[in-house]
Amino acid sequence: LAHSPVETIREAVSAEIRSRKLLGPAYQHVDGTSFAAPIVAGVVAQMLDANPDLKPAAVKHILLASANRLVGADLYRQGFGMLNARRAVEEARRAPGGLPEAYFLGPHREGDRMIFYYLDAAAGSVALSGEFNGWNTHATPFDREPNGLWKVSIPCPRPSVFRYKLVVDGGRWIEDPNALLKEEDPVGGFRSVVVVPKVA
Repeated sequence: LAHSPVETIREAVSAEIRSRKLLGPAYQHVDGTSFAAPIVAGVVAQMLDANPDLKPAAVKHILLASANRLVGADLYRQGFGMLNARRAVEEARRAPGGLPEAYFLGPHREGDRMIFYYLDAAAGSVALSGEFNGWNTHATPFDREPNGLWKVSIPCPRPSVFRYKLVVDGGRWIEDPNALLKEEDPVGGFRSVVVVPKVA
């Protein structure tokens, strides 16, 4: 390129910079766990500083439940989504002791009932809406419990897979952050999926 026109040299150098993902003289964009691990570890340190009572299972659960789902990204490649540091620390602060161990199991079966939990101290109301109740926003309200926790128990449907969302304060539709299975919904977001197990 030494004897090429300046514009040709500039285009070639720009293409090389893009191919090497260079952001500046001292920075390069790279992917990998060597960068992800210390960032997550730093967030965990903040979570434990906000709430020293958290056990490892609770830390892991909060990190997964508070992550942001990436609309349009392949569900299998994105895993649980993108780390949301602020939300993880806020949820850790809301959960000092007092939360039942069952909360960290996600939606689960107890006898002939399915139990759902949701953690949000700022919510005024929470309802369960899904295939099992015809997506009714009022038929299955949660009860408020201490420490910002909400709980609802419903008769256990027959062993099956069904989809649902939470309706917070009457109009905010969200996926259940306490449920780890999800799928894209028809309106560009995500809905939660729960597998109802058979009784052994």
